[in-house]
Formats: sequence, C-alpha cells, structure tokens
Amino acid sequence: MSVGVASERSDGTVGGISATGGNRSSRSRTPSSNPAPVGTGGGGTGAGDPCAIVDTGTLRSPPPGIQQALGHTFPVKLEAVGGLDVLVMSARTLGAVRIDCPREEDIIACIHLGNRYEATVQRVQGGAVVVGVRRSGAAAP
Repeated sequence: MSVGVASERSDGTVGGISATGGNRSSRSRTPSSNPAPVGTGGGGTGAGDPCAIVDTGTLRSPPPGIQQALGHTFPVKLEAVGGLDVLVMSARTLGAVRIDCPREEDIIACIHLGNRYEATVQRVQGGAVVVGVRRSGAAAP
C-alpha cells in the first residue's frame, strides 16, 4: 500500500476494510473478512480471529544503525501522515520507522479495535530491512 488517497468502492469499503463517513483516519473499520492465505506472500490470521495477523513487511527509509536492531522486537504504532493512518515501528533509539506490509490496512483496523502489534527485525540486506509483524496483545472483549 502506498500512502496517498485511498480509493473507496461503491460498497463503502476501502481496501477490504469497512468504512463509513469522514476521512480514513476517523472511519469505523473492521478487518477484512477475506484475509490473505498463509504462505502466499501475504499475511495470515488465526482461525476465526481476523486480528490474529502474522505478516512480513519492509521498513521504509530505515535509519542508520538499523543493523544493531537485527533480531530485536519493537512496538508497532499508528502515525497520521497526510490525514491517513500508517504503521510505524517505534524504537527509542531509532525513532518511528514506517512499515509497509500486505495486511497493513487490516492491522490498522485491528489497532483501532484495541489490538496491539509488534515488529521484529528479521533481515538487513544493504538498504532493505525485512520485519515480521504479529499481534502482541488482543483487544479486551
């Protein structure tokens, strides 16, 4: 997903997320009912829980020193960019680093529902940084 104008379909969904009124950051969202199957390059979910997401993504503009973060896990937060919510890996020593991943919109919706996520730096090759994103805490019932 690229940051920019989200296209809204005639059925009131934006990228697989239900939406009603307002801008994307203030919409009421629910996770996609058709999650990407595990093992197809996208993320997966736990059986029956659309927010038990496990996904792989990349860091956009990784900061210097990211190599020292290899194997470390950091909280995933939301940050408003141009009126849209985006995922960021939040590290005190590295700052907030933007995460791009296939299930980004579903993860954003689940964070709005009260779920928490974390990102683990899995691989650093030159300027490319791969992170694993997974839920670290479920929303309260």
